[in-house]
Amino acid sequence: MLQLDCGPIIQKIQSLTEQMWELDNEIEACEAQALLKPLPRYFTLQKEADRLLKRQRALQNEWNNAMNDLAICRSEGQEYRLQGEEI
Repeated sequence: MLQLDCGPIIQKIQSLTEQMWELDNEIEACEAQALLKPLPRYFTLQKEADRLLKRQRALQNEWNNAMNDLAICRSEGQEYRLQGEEI
């Protein structure tokens, strides 16, 4: 049985996790600011929060795909590559 190197996938997951934590902090800060601002400024901050949430969903999808890649890598006995990457 071939031993697979899942290291690059694990690194990708760690990087995505860090990015999601940073984004969570940005979202929380934006929401906290929005609560303290008058209505016109609130709507501007709400648009920013919506943009950040959209990016968060995209990162979550990337993270989910990477976790699937890791599960496959660890369970398969043949060469495996990240989606969209060349061997």
